[in-house]
Amino acid sequence: MADQRFDALSRDPRYRLPSKKEKRTAVDPRFGRLFTDQGFRKKASVDRYGRKVDSEQGTKELERLYRLEKDDEPEKVKKVEREVVGSSDEGAESDGDDHKDEDEDEKLAGKKDLAREGFSESSSEEEGSSDEEGSEAEAELAEETAGEEQTEDIPKGDVSSRLAAVNLDWDNMRATDIMAVAASFVPSGGRIERITIYPSEFGRERLEREELEGPPREIFASSKRQEAQDEDDREEEEEASDDEDEDEKIKQQLLQGQANDGKEFDTTALRQYQLERLRYYYAVIECDGKLAAKAIYDSMDGREYLSTANFFDLRFIPDDTTFDESPRDECTRLPEGYKPNEFRTEALTHSK
Repeated sequence: MADQRFDALSRDPRYRLPSKKEKRTAVDPRFGRLFTDQGFRKKASVDRYGRKVDSEQGTKELERLYRLEKDDEPEKVKKVEREVVGSSDEGAESDGDDHKDEDEDEKLAGKKDLAREGFSESSSEEEGSSDEEGSEAEAELAEETAGEEQTEDIPKGDVSSRLAAVNLDWDNMRATDIMAVAASFVPSGGRIERITIYPSEFGRERLEREELEGPPREIFASSKRQEAQDEDDREEEEEASDDEDEDEKIKQQLLQGQANDGKEFDTTALRQYQLERLRYYYAVIECDGKLAAKAIYDSMDGREYLSTANFFDLRFIPDDTTFDESPRDECTRLPEGYKPNEFRTEALTHSK
C-alpha cells in the first residue's frame, strides 16, 4: 500500500477478503445429491432471450455457490499433522515444566478452597429456600386455580337424542340463548323440540343454604384484619393533637375510606364461589333423534358463546334418565326479535 498510514490495514485479517473457497457455502454430505441429482439441473435448452444454454451451466453454478464439507478434510488433516510435528519438537523441552505444574496442582488440591466451600453452602441454602418458595407458590397456584377445571375428563356417554349442557354462567345464560346456538347446527330434516334448564342437586343445596344464611362468609375479607386496622386508627387518633383542625380529620377519614375500597372481598374466595355457581344448573337439549343430537354435539361442544369466556360442555343423556326437578327456564322456539344476551364472566378470564 502506497500510503504508510494505512499499511496496517493490509496486514489486518479483519480487512482481508475471503478466498473463493470460503465464499462458497459448505453443504453437509447428506445433501450431496445436490451435485449429482438431475433434478437440480436446468432443463431448458435456451434462455429467455432464445440463446442456447450450456447443459453444464447448472452444475457450474451450483459448484460456484456450494461445496461439500468433506472437501475440507484433507487440508484439516494436513494442518493437524503439521501441528503434531511442531509440538513433538517442543515436547522434550516442556516435560520438566509439566512435572513442576503437576506438583503445584497437587499442592493446591490439598488446600481447602474456603471461598468455593462457602459458595456451595450458601448455594445449597438458596436452593432449599427456593424449593420452599416453589412449594408455597404451587400451593397458592392450586388455591387460586381451584375449580378452574370445569371440563373434567368425564365419559361422554353413548349417543342419544338428548344432550346436557353444563358449567355455564347461569346467572346470565338463558334457554333461548342455548336454543339460538344449537338450532344453527341442526341438520336438514332435524329439529330441537325443547331446551330446559334444571337446578342440579349441588345447586339446590347451595341455594337453600344461601337463602337462610346469605352468601358464604369466606368471600368477605377477614374480620381480624379489619379489627387490627381499626385499632391502629384509634391509636393514631389518641396520639394526634387535641387542637387538630376539624377539616384535617375529615380529610384523613376520606383518604382512609378510599384506601379500603375494594378490600371488602377476598378475591380468591370470591372467584372460587363464582366458579362453583357454574354448577348450580344444567340445560337439557331434547332433539327429535340421535342424528340431530350427534350433529349438535360435534359442532357445538367446546365452542365459546359469543365472547363471554363460556365454552359449551356437552354430554349425552341416557334415554332412561328422568328429571323430577322444577325447571327454572324453558324454550321450545326462538321468540320474534330475539337478541343475544351480552355479558362476560370475569371469573373465567382472570386467575384472581
